[in-house]
Amino acid sequence: MMMYQETEYKNILTRFCEYLSSRNWNHRFSDEHKILLGYKAFVRLLNEAFSIKRANFEQEQEWRLMQPTPPQQCLIDAYGRSYIEIPLRPECLTEIVLGLHSEETESTLETFLRQTPYAGVPISRSEVG
Repeated sequence: MMMYQETEYKNILTRFCEYLSSRNWNHRFSDEHKILLGYKAFVRLLNEAFSIKRANFEQEQEWRLMQPTPPQQCLIDAYGRSYIEIPLRPECLTEIVLGLHSEETESTLETFLRQTPYAGVPISRSEVG
């Protein structure tokens, strides 16, 4: 779920930081446990950060799928970008909204989609940037 309320996000982040700083970590846990807890806190913070967008993007109704993945399980595209394949039933995809400044064109994406189960999914370009 995306969050578009900046004040609400700041409050959540403040409470999270206050919680972390209020604990007596050095005396309660071994070094190994502190590293694990730090990693879990970092992952939680990243998950929160990736769910925040400015309010003017709310009309996009964006979904973001996140999954911590070891690098050896990632694939590399033609541009050298890492990605993972996530199976998505065709009926789950109702529209693709390209970013206002995306270099991808609607026609190029339509051509690509014709080779997939997602042929015919409507494509539009965002009006906000």
